[in-house]
Amino acid sequence: MIIFNTIIIGVLIILFEYVIGKGKLKNYKSLEKLNYKEAILIGIFQSLSMMPDISRAGIVILAMLLLKYKREDLAIYSFLLSVLTIISAGIFDLYKTSIQDFSIILNNIQPLIWGCLFSFFYALIVVKFFIEYLKTHTFKIFGWYRIFLRIILILVFSLK
Repeated sequence: MIIFNTIIIGVLIILFEYVIGKGKLKNYKSLEKLNYKEAILIGIFQSLSMMPDISRAGIVILAMLLLKYKREDLAIYSFLLSVLTIISAGIFDLYKTSIQDFSIILNNIQPLIWGCLFSFFYALIVVKFFIEYLKTHTFKIFGWYRIFLRIILILVFSLK
């Protein structure tokens, strides 16, 4: 089953986009309409990404499409959730770090800070492009990408 989680998410993204395209589901909500109940529901969906092969962004996209949010708004929200997730994981990783490993981190703090800053700013550029893309396009290509990539990986690793 784990092998097919990527394919399932891809198929669901394509199906949601098909339903939206047929006008049976309208994505009209903006982030200003987000309430606590929906935020908690999105968080529950996001927790499913702890299962192997389930993308955090993919599952958040599915949840927010289901909740009728506009594509560009759900991309912003997914990005904001990723920032919180990465910061939380970093803090937890520091907490787990031994004193010896922590001294190695402190000795290399400048490259670490520069790497974080450059990564953050490049992510902002990519997210800005992605949001502009979503104003005129759907998530179908990402659904197909998930399906075809998984099939290719299954074939490559089954041939070894």
